Amino acid sequence: MDKHELLIKELSEYTKVTVTPKAESEGFNVHIGNGHTLVSGTEASQLKMIDGSPDVHQRRLAMVEGKGIKPIKADDIGGKIEGMLDLRDKEIPFIMDELGKLATAFSFEVNKLQNQGLDLNGQVGADIFVDVNSEVIAKSRVVTAPNSKADMAVYIADTSELQGGEYELRFDGNNYLVTKPNGEKQTVDVNVSSGAFYLDGMVVNIKNAPEVGEQVLLRPTRNGAATMKMATDDPKTIAAHSFEASSTRAQGNAKFTILGAGQLREFEVHVSPTGKEFAVTDKQGNVLLTPQLYPPTDPVTVLGTTFELTDGALPNDRFAANLNPAPGDNGNLRKMINIQTDKTLNGATRR
Repeated sequence: MDKHELLIKELSEYTKVTVTPKAESEGFNVHIGNGHTLVSGTEASQLKMIDGSPDVHQRRLAMVEGKGIKPIKADDIGGKIEGMLDLRDKEIPFIMDELGKLATAFSFEVNKLQNQGLDLNGQVGADIFVDVNSEVIAKSRVVTAPNSKADMAVYIADTSELQGGEYELRFDGNNYLVTKPNGEKQTVDVNVSSGAFYLDGMVVNIKNAPEVGEQVLLRPTRNGAATMKMATDDPKTIAAHSFEASSTRAQGNAKFTILGAGQLREFEVHVSPTGKEFAVTDKQGNVLLTPQLYPPTDPVTVLGTTFELTDGALPNDRFAANLNPAPGDNGNLRKMINIQTDKTLNGATRR
């Protein structure tokens, strides 16, 4: 076996190789993959790795032919190289997306419950994990080309709808077209006032639009496991005590959240019989805040204590809060423990 044959044999271990005699001259044509000419007689092309687009870190295989560079897809090269590229571009990202989805959802749900309870100091619980919607993390979910002027961020809103994988976003000058991880294409409507759109449990905020035709990648969970970090290691900050009192009687789906504890420690929020107003009283029924339009457009502060009440309440719903720490009350902690068995991902809802 001569050197030529040895080189062909070695090359064939990595990709599909086809060798044909060169017509009317000495030498051979060597084709790799699905017909890419690597050698033509005495002329040879070069295989090299080039930056990916728009993700420069996802480098691509390409063939240099004279002054031109032609990218080659994994399924167009075959052999061991195709297998390695598929592992890098499909299998590993899938695992990262799934782990990231789990880590993101866990951090999000624990922090949400933390904000609904009181710690040992009688304060509304602060985040245990680094906020999954911090500006840095939200922006890291968007991949653009190095010279892009687009300024975008992806915020997590509903973990039950959250999907893994990669979304491709293109702007045609008027509309945004999204290609989902499963290949489904969808035109999304951007809210003019907020500059954002909602899709699959995420809010995509667009501060500066991409250029017409520019490709933008959205990876909502790809780095979720890597960015999951503890925000505190102090056990006293665990908000084990639930601030929602047993006298709460709410039939609707409104969310009642304490944002900050002040002088007012026990109170009730009453939705009117018409469902169009709400008022705040102390536990004896004394009015602390006269009837206001429901739902409130901003957080409500009474005697230094601030709460938020969303829409969805039914007439006569009542929300009661007790911000006085009580020994042995671990109601909120029990909710956190249930996260490990609750089925909340992939469209499921908490039991």
